[in-house]
Amino acid sequence: MRRIVLLTVGKTHAGKSTFADRLSRLYPSFLVIDQDVHARFLNTHYQKLLPLDGPNHLKHQLTDTIVEHARRQSDLHLIVCNANLSKKQRIRFLQQFPKDQYRTILVHFDLAEEVLLARVDASIKDRAEIRGAEDYRQILSRQRLERPEPDEADQVIRIRTQTDIESFLQDTAWFINEKASKGPV
Repeated sequence: MRRIVLLTVGKTHAGKSTFADRLSRLYPSFLVIDQDVHARFLNTHYQKLLPLDGPNHLKHQLTDTIVEHARRQSDLHLIVCNANLSKKQRIRFLQQFPKDQYRTILVHFDLAEEVLLARVDASIKDRAEIRGAEDYRQILSRQRLERPEPDEADQVIRIRTQTDIESFLQDTAWFINEKASKGPV
């Protein structure tokens, strides 16, 4: 059976981490690798090593190291949870997973801007992963998402509402057990 690599795509507060955590609780064979966790760790313990602005290469290197370790040292399915805003970055990331060993899935959280703004305004997150911005509203205003295209992964799933998430999670048993062992659909 091929392992699954599920990559979340979406802006801040779209529900990517919550979704990943729920899926991994339903299926313990999934490991969540969340860049927000890495950002919090680096901001707390290694802030002096981080750039004041621009890409956080250290965070990306940390994620890459953990993914590589999980790939080589476990038989777990992976949920890589971060914004993944750029098509180029998504393709580069997914190229490390051979098609004969992995099934790649992009879950695109495509929520309306009003929904994201309401979530940001109601957020109780501690903001420990924020770097180079005052708050999540500022982050949201800066984010530009290149919409995923069907050729980026074996499957692209679009999430627009909470109902879409619930439907995906209800259908997951079939999805995980059947599609993981088959070739690309």
